[in-house]
Amino acid sequence: MALTLEQIQENDRRFLTDFHSTGVWTHEYAAIALHHEALRLPDDTLLDPSDKPRVQMVIVAKIFAEAVASMETLGKLLQAIRARHPDGIAYRYVNGTEHDSERGLRLFRRPPTDLLQVLRLPALPEVEAVLPEPGGVQQTIEAMSEHIQEVYAAYLEPRPDGSEAKSIVRAYRHIKHGSCLVTDPRTVAIWSAQPSPEDVHILTRWPNAQESNEHLELKSVSMREPDVLQNIGICKLASVVGSNLCQLAVKLIDAGLLSYAPEGPNAGP
Repeated sequence: MALTLEQIQENDRRFLTDFHSTGVWTHEYAAIALHHEALRLPDDTLLDPSDKPRVQMVIVAKIFAEAVASMETLGKLLQAIRARHPDGIAYRYVNGTEHDSERGLRLFRRPPTDLLQVLRLPALPEVEAVLPEPGGVQQTIEAMSEHIQEVYAAYLEPRPDGSEAKSIVRAYRHIKHGSCLVTDPRTVAIWSAQPSPEDVHILTRWPNAQESNEHLELKSVSMREPDVLQNIGICKLASVVGSNLCQLAVKLIDAGLLSYAPEGPNAGP
């Protein structure tokens, strides 16, 4: 039996409330915890000293992976909010795929972008009416759009010709499923470049018999503290935007302003 609109709204309210408080923050929490462990490595007495450099390399790669995962989470949430007809945001998010992450972030690839219009949310006056402190709502919405555009650029790496590099997406997949971390590229293939000792190299493509070694593809992730903290910062940025979107959607549901029709208010293209 199909759910009623009231049941869908209640499901979404529960999901978004919980996701706002915990779900969107999981990648930032994990990245911070990993970073704390990395800082403790020099004084760790349980590890063999010879293992510590490799442990640090894995931790840095995992923090990078959490940063990429936070971008995917945000993209998936954006797509679930926009495509909420007919089953609701919770259904679309939980049953979404990795392609939904790309679709959600691509909605913001051409600035300036009206977040409310793109996500098929009510117009600004209605949004201001449901927020307890309406002052500065427009600036907040614009800032969120700009942050999402930053995440899109970092995640899909658009090129001038309109294509997307997606190098961090491939690297993330390999960290999750293949763990193709390379200490020194010269140990696995003929490699003319001088690898940086301060980078973790993630092998994402191996040349076939018809290709030269130049087709070996590595994504290098810096182990320098400022760069690691930047990845943690990406997690936080994506988490804050996602949390704010969840809170806004809940308030719109409570006010009866969130349309579940095929084309909601201010429907985008």
